Amino acid sequence: MGDILSAISVLLVFLTLLLSGIQTDSDALLKTNAPLTTQTENYDAFRKRVFWQIAKCLVVTIIFFLIFWTLLPHTCKIIGHSRFAIWDFDELPTVFVLINTGVFGMFVFGLVYVVKLIKHCPKD
Repeated sequence: MGDILSAISVLLVFLTLLLSGIQTDSDALLKTNAPLTTQTENYDAFRKRVFWQIAKCLVVTIIFFLIFWTLLPHTCKIIGHSRFAIWDFDELPTVFVLINTGVFGMFVFGLVYVVKLIKHCPKD
């Protein structure tokens, strides 16, 4: 299990950095208003930017979901076989469950940004 945690932690560092960059770009894009439809070049460029941002955010969100889904059976086994102890607990399985919970939180965070961007996308 230690090898799995090491591999996941390295992967999560890169994904978290990616999600942080996507969050910054998405926030900047969400603050801008869509140009008028009469300004066709600006309007089309804005739509492309929004669609591209949705695609980037979706890719990272799907990767977070796949990691969560892959770790879920092992997490359920750990929760099912473990007993709750405030002081005397096994650290490695506890960290594994906490990491999987964090991955789920990052998935939800990315999903929220996907929904915000979809709502912000101008309709024809």
